Amino acid sequence: MSEAKHMPGPWSRYNDGPCPNIFIESTKGGSVCKIANNSYAEANAHLIAAAPELLEALEAVIDYAPHEEFPFTAQVKAAIRKAKGE
Repeated sequence: MSEAKHMPGPWSRYNDGPCPNIFIESTKGGSVCKIANNSYAEANAHLIAAAPELLEALEAVIDYAPHEEFPFTAQVKAAIRKAKGE
């Protein structure tokens, strides 16, 4: 499977006036996604907007502690693979 590529981060969220949707955009330019406004929309928007930084942080953890002795290495590596579509 080829590695999934994402729009460059950082991403930010915005709500376009009276529109009921929340939008996530790359600060480098370009739309990432639209979130239908419901009871989870705000929390989902913040989590999605943080995704590039979260992936970068997880990769830094593996660079710092790549060995399986680190208690969460397998969990971190699994999250990285999931984020990359592997």
